[in-house]
Amino acid sequence: MSGSEDPSSSSSTAGNPQLKTVGPFAFWDSYFKTHAETPEQVGEKVALLRKESKFDHIEAILWNYLKHHPREAKSWMYQGLAVAMDINRRDPAKVKTALSYAADLALASEDVAAMVMVAELMYARGIRNDETIIRLIDTARTKGPLLAAPKLMSLTLAVETLDPERMVATVEELLSVGWPLVDEAIRKKAREKAEALAEQLDKAGSSDAAHRVRSRLARSEARDLVIRLTWDGDADLDLIVEEPDGGQATMLTPCTILGGSILNNGYGKNPEEFYVCPRAVPGRYRIKLDQIYNNPNNLATRATLEIIHNEGLPTERKSTVVVELVADGTTKPKPVEVVVRPEEGRRTQLLPYAGLLAEQQKFAETLLKTLAAPGSEPPKKEDK
Repeated sequence: MSGSEDPSSSSSTAGNPQLKTVGPFAFWDSYFKTHAETPEQVGEKVALLRKESKFDHIEAILWNYLKHHPREAKSWMYQGLAVAMDINRRDPAKVKTALSYAADLALASEDVAAMVMVAELMYARGIRNDETIIRLIDTARTKGPLLAAPKLMSLTLAVETLDPERMVATVEELLSVGWPLVDEAIRKKAREKAEALAEQLDKAGSSDAAHRVRSRLARSEARDLVIRLTWDGDADLDLIVEEPDGGQATMLTPCTILGGSILNNGYGKNPEEFYVCPRAVPGRYRIKLDQIYNNPNNLATRATLEIIHNEGLPTERKSTVVVELVADGTTKPKPVEVVVRPEEGRRTQLLPYAGLLAEQQKFAETLLKTLAAPGSEPPKKEDK
């Protein structure tokens, strides 16, 4: 701050005579002519003013920072500028221009979370079947295979544009992996969107396309391998599945590069855990149980593994294995081996080595940073 008090602070903003005289835009124009700040410092100002709902100042800060320091432009700045312009009732065309700049920067930086955020901001402002939003969604789908948001947006886009090919491709992407904590909700959403499109296609006289959507949905919903763990008594058992590549799906690392996922953490009155691998690879899967606690007043003496191959397909087959538990927990139950045959494994591509929960946390943090809010047409980006 060049040794001066931060003029965006509540006390100095309210009591700054120059600010009262010239107004926010002229004030921040003058300020950024002589102050070279980092994007992080600008973000701190925006966050502070956001708490006080001073969107006129937020707009003025971001507009003038981008005007005087275009090389420091970040996607979140144009996102925040667009939001503030919207709140301040600026020309919708200029809001769209700011979002277009935000989209360009998000795509250039390959920041998937920023792509999704810009697409959501555009969508909420009525920008739907637009080349930019389609590019944002499809790039995020490709670069963020473990991120559900762009796929869910693609489902909505498919319904609105009556696009059966987009629908079947997106449903397959979405249902080819398991989603810890939210798997059933995501599967339900995929079914609802696919059926909504099929109904519209039927009404439009495209019965063949509607049939293709429904049949492809059924095949996408099928899962190559499902393992359900239950037990008696009051205990906490953790399901661990070692996959053919040596990687493990656990509660701490619930997603694997082979698409396997531990969906939930069962304990106490909820004695159930699930592992799913919707698209498995052929080979041996080793199932291990980790006994975290076992209540001596209500001992769990046995656990049951229900193993389902080809769930939802005509070739579905089930088996059950009972595992005896040791009361004191000092001895680990012997691993159970499951073999996925070549014809039963439909996975053809490995996923990036990044856990779904880590991706979700990263996305949430990015959303908080971009909850900035911000006149006139936004300053244009400086050509690189």
